[in-house]
Amino acid sequence: MKRVTITSISIVLVLFGFICPLALGQDNPIGGEEWEVQFTPYFWAAELDGDVTLRGRTGPAEVSFSDLLDNLDIAFMGRVETWQGKWGFIFDGLYMDLGAEFSTPQGLVSADIDFKMTMLEFGIGHRLWETQIGKETSQKLSFDLLGGGRYMNMEGEVDIVPGGPLGILPGRTFSRREEWVDPIVGGRLRWDLNDRLAAAVRFDFGGFDMGGKL
Repeated sequence: MKRVTITSISIVLVLFGFICPLALGQDNPIGGEEWEVQFTPYFWAAELDGDVTLRGRTGPAEVSFSDLLDNLDIAFMGRVETWQGKWGFIFDGLYMDLGAEFSTPQGLVSADIDFKMTMLEFGIGHRLWETQIGKETSQKLSFDLLGGGRYMNMEGEVDIVPGGPLGILPGRTFSRREEWVDPIVGGRLRWDLNDRLAAAVRFDFGGFDMGGKL
């Protein structure tokens, strides 16, 4: 971004509601165990907190979940898992496109802001333990170890258009893109309510000074 520096940005993502997996069984003639394929649509409540430097001046950049929701143009979120026995492969994708407009009093300067974020996770899961809840129900409680990598891509663009008496001046566009990959490790506690509905609590740690920008 010309003359614009993002000093630090952190995005807090909180899973909203229940996970609703769709499971499909497929026979495996080699290992004898059935492959289970799950697709889980979900929705995250997100907040943004950090600092932005513009022409040597640094200020806070804080956006609440309600602000993000008001300026959300489009979003896609989903998770695919394939399991056979205690081992599984996991792919998770998230894409958000945010846009906002503002102008100064008397319309001397107006700006159009666009922010895009892509997050892709890929890894392996291992079911450490699993137990049934009650003797006459299909509910199960399980804990999975997770490991893999996370790809992040963040793009920002600001279009500034002078207006009023300043309309004779040319507009300016500032843009910047950052992308990186980090290793991640974590775990997940999952409560299967039935064959179609589950709730989960997940945690992970990433980076470890082993990732790198692309």
